[in-house]
Amino acid sequence: MPALKAWQPFAPKYLKSIVCHCAVGIGFAVAPILGSYRYLWVVLLLLVTQLSLAEPLQLNNLPTGSLGKWAELMLEDGPELKLDKAMLFQQDQKFSQGIRAVYSDGIGAPPLWVHLKVNNPTAESLSLYLLAGTTWIDQLDVYVIHDNRISSRWHTGDENAGAPGIRPGAGFAFMHKFMPGRSDIYFRVESVDPLVLPIELKTPNQFIASERLLHYRYGLIFGFLVALIIYNLILFVSLKKQSYLYYSFYLSSLVLLMLAYTGHGVAWFWPNQPHLQRYVILGLMVLYGISGLLFASRFLALAEHAPRTLAFVRLNVFLVLVLMVFCIVLDSHRGAALIAFSFIVLFILLMVVLGILTVRDNHVAGRYYLPATLFGMIGAALTLSAVLGWLPFNDWTFYGLDYGALIEATLLSLALSHHFNKISAKLSSITASHKALSVEVDKRIQAEKYEQFRSSILELLAGSAHLNSILEAIVRGVEKLNPTMLCSILLLDEQGKHLNSGAVRSLPEFYNAAVEGIEIGPSVGSCGAAAFTGVRVIVEDISTHPNWAPYKEITARAGLGACWSQPIRSSAGQVLGTFAIYHHQAHSPTDADIYLIEQSAHLASIAIERKQMEDYVSQLAMYDPLTNLPNRRMLLRRLHQAMAASSRSGKQGALLFIDLDHFKTINDTLGHYIGDLMLQQVALRLASCVREGDTVARLGGDEFVVMLEGLSVDSLECAEQTEIVSEKILHVLGQPYQLADQYYHNTPSIGATLYNSQKQSAEELLKQADIAMYHVKKSGRNALCFFDPKMQSAINARASLEEELRIAIQDQQFQLYYQIQVDSSQRPVGAEALIRWIHPKRGLISPIQFIQLAEETGLILPIGKWLIGVACTQLKAWQQDELTRNLVLSINVSAQQFRQADFFSLVQTSVQAQSINPHLLKLELTESMLVNNVEETINTMLKFKEIGIRFSLDDFGTGYSSLQYLKRLPLSQLKIDQSFVRDLESSASDQTIVRTIIAMAQSLNLDVIAEGVETIEQQHRLMNKGCHYFQGYLFGKPVPIEQFEGILRQNTAVSEQQP
Repeated sequence: MPALKAWQPFAPKYLKSIVCHCAVGIGFAVAPILGSYRYLWVVLLLLVTQLSLAEPLQLNNLPTGSLGKWAELMLEDGPELKLDKAMLFQQDQKFSQGIRAVYSDGIGAPPLWVHLKVNNPTAESLSLYLLAGTTWIDQLDVYVIHDNRISSRWHTGDENAGAPGIRPGAGFAFMHKFMPGRSDIYFRVESVDPLVLPIELKTPNQFIASERLLHYRYGLIFGFLVALIIYNLILFVSLKKQSYLYYSFYLSSLVLLMLAYTGHGVAWFWPNQPHLQRYVILGLMVLYGISGLLFASRFLALAEHAPRTLAFVRLNVFLVLVLMVFCIVLDSHRGAALIAFSFIVLFILLMVVLGILTVRDNHVAGRYYLPATLFGMIGAALTLSAVLGWLPFNDWTFYGLDYGALIEATLLSLALSHHFNKISAKLSSITASHKALSVEVDKRIQAEKYEQFRSSILELLAGSAHLNSILEAIVRGVEKLNPTMLCSILLLDEQGKHLNSGAVRSLPEFYNAAVEGIEIGPSVGSCGAAAFTGVRVIVEDISTHPNWAPYKEITARAGLGACWSQPIRSSAGQVLGTFAIYHHQAHSPTDADIYLIEQSAHLASIAIERKQMEDYVSQLAMYDPLTNLPNRRMLLRRLHQAMAASSRSGKQGALLFIDLDHFKTINDTLGHYIGDLMLQQVALRLASCVREGDTVARLGGDEFVVMLEGLSVDSLECAEQTEIVSEKILHVLGQPYQLADQYYHNTPSIGATLYNSQKQSAEELLKQADIAMYHVKKSGRNALCFFDPKMQSAINARASLEEELRIAIQDQQFQLYYQIQVDSSQRPVGAEALIRWIHPKRGLISPIQFIQLAEETGLILPIGKWLIGVACTQLKAWQQDELTRNLVLSINVSAQQFRQADFFSLVQTSVQAQSINPHLLKLELTESMLVNNVEETINTMLKFKEIGIRFSLDDFGTGYSSLQYLKRLPLSQLKIDQSFVRDLESSASDQTIVRTIIAMAQSLNLDVIAEGVETIEQQHRLMNKGCHYFQGYLFGKPVPIEQFEGILRQNTAVSEQQP
């Protein structure tokens, strides 16, 4: 017969419920032991709430609960019956009527046939779960017959003891669709153990509810017992009392026995060993009884109060073990079962007798011991009676042993806890002394002083203090805590071979001069050895230690007798330097000294790493990683300075915008590696063409800028000087390039503009040079062209566009497009609102074509006001829809708009007018906005934060990224600029920048979102580096609101249809 596919009772949702209710069981155990009874009420409330989730069967004219009046029964008296024979017997009325819901018989019962009639009064098929038997059954054959044909069949037995549909603790479960009309179910059952056959029909909802209750029950039981086992093992380790150890064994055997007889063992640990299952249960029964007697003998001190009883107990244990081994060798299951059950009965009687004796002798333990034993005996009796059919088979009787064991374990644990409390009280009274109290007070005072010192150092680390100041503060603080100590911090050089002074305030100058730049080695004093080996070096006596032999004279002159050195390690384990403590006399460190030197070295490592990170980020922010030339940010900073200097001195300067001709062709044909080599050589050649005070910068790609300062006051002469330098650049860059093993030729196109004392912006100068450079491109390349105002025919177009933009604001020709933002599971978390201009004649106009103009003309302010109003209105609409009510909407804010005096009140009024959740509105700022008026910016952001509006720093990594101010900004998110994401798969520098940005955000507890994600590879790389939020074409382009919401609903419908 085909076997039913194994039902998976321990899917993640059931594992979760088991773990959760194990925790509840632990709460049941720990609460009374610790005296925290108020927690017990919370646990009880949780339990009652979960148990109330069961759903009753709600079908009319369908058997529920006890199925006795629908069942017929027959026992096999002779040869094994087959299905066809059983069906014929039914026609001959050979089945006796009136079977109970549970049929029970003794050990070794004959095979049993049960016929169950089920009527489906509806016109449709009904899916029901058929629950039959317990995990003790050895073989179960199930046949479902409809219209005189077998519609379903299942078989479980010794040859497939894994049991299709087995549910640990509750038997077997089979899913069947009952067709309209009558169906007949035939069961054939065999069992060597007591035969117990409960039968139930349940709807899927009722079945799920019952499974939930089943897992809750076992989660509570096993969590409770495991907590008691751990608790008593802790007591045994603490007090060395064997009674706690034996009680842990007793509870452990109880847990194992419950796992075995409920079927968890055969389901989890020995799924294909039915023969082993029987002996395991019987063996664990015996082990349970033996461990219980051992515990009782220790706990009740039978060796002292009842030695004869102890001898009797030991004799019984010995006989039972011998008989059990004998039965197992002979493979006599019935004999082993009789011995096990007999011993359990004897064990229960002995426990009760011992409990009575302890109460009679006024033994304190008897108050708990006798009731505990009685509860255990009653529970075992209930279960045994249910198994043998003497009592109704239900949860209270079948799980009586579980309940009784839990109550018994609780009472015995309370008895042990009472015993433990008495011992603890005695120990407390003995160990209390004035000397111990004084030592404790001294330790606390010293600990408080150290915490104050540590807090002061952490405050310095949180501020903008210089590294040397922080290291000096560490040395000074340790020496103040311990006046007999002299401290020093030495730092490894960049090569990692020599030590240089970091903070050596208290050591003699001649000594510091002698160790300055000393080469590290395995036997170079304490610090040199610690830096070389990476482990702490303790020299208690400098005069006798071989590491200090070459330095005896200088240490004697300095009066140094001991030196303990701790390597300062980075978070990655790299040695950064050493922290050393000196003493004038030979001295051995205490545990407190070791703790002090370790913690001080750790503080120093934090300070050093912070400085390294700031330097590294500053390098990335200001310089191009490929060529080591200043980047755009550094160029603009120097250009501002040069323009200010020109205004003061009257001397003019020039800006050269250089673009390599046909560089893309080289990159595409020869590869990025060759292209990078050429860019590096171009950088070197450009640097050779200018003076030391001039600037060569790389803006990105193949674009370079040369800034010439301090040229002539006369414009004509300044232009001639610029032309000379440009011609030199044209000549030098036109020479062949040796890239790898080949030579390549390339030429540049140069656009030049002059600057003087007239007020011009740096961006305007760059734009002029860029316009001139593109004029060269159009004119044939490989030449120089000065910017001519006549080139600005585009200015007329700009004026026209400005007028049209004003009309667009008046006529509200703008529309918001929405681009989705997702998490690492691609679940929508929000969207960015992007403005689009729907021109009546020119159609859709990208913001690239008008936003900069709007910012330059001030029109960005009414546009921004309109955008905020539309965004708040959209959030209001989203709040009415369950699908979108939790989406966060991000909007871009310009610098002009943000610095408006009434900007805060404008946003607050819009939020309040729409009654939206301010947490769902996010304002995106650019780094360039933070350059000026930092304090004012921070204050404005704090006002927004108070009403719940959050901030995201847009295009992070391309502008102003000072850690000094970044850590003070009330941000909630950093947005990685798409320029770093675009080449993330191939650019090592972009990967480094992205990794640094993510690490920085994590250290500042900020979320990170990457924009411009277009490929799965980019997403995976970002996820591997710790970024979990994304935006880009991979997930969706910016679209109008109707299309955006339609895509959301479509994706939701698809996800709900997926299994």
